[in-house]
Amino acid sequence: MFDKFEITESNYSTDVDFMFQVMKYNNLIYNNIGKTDFKNWINTVYEISFEKINYTNPKSSANKKRLIIYNEIISKQNKGINHN
Repeated sequence: MFDKFEITESNYSTDVDFMFQVMKYNNLIYNNIGKTDFKNWINTVYEISFEKINYTNPKSSANKKRLIIYNEIISKQNKGINHN
């Protein structure tokens, strides 16, 4: 998802909050993981350094494109899971 959003240091803030909010809502992030943990993980894995994550409401119309990307990714992952 991080790659699909094409996140860079100049546009990270809202995209990262969106990812965190929807993943947390869908129980893809453990309850004991906070935004700071998530931010630090992204800083480490993607070598992007940022300090603040701006809040965004995942359900707002401004996040429609982000939600489409998220749903496409989740759908592809679910197709790859064998539900026997």
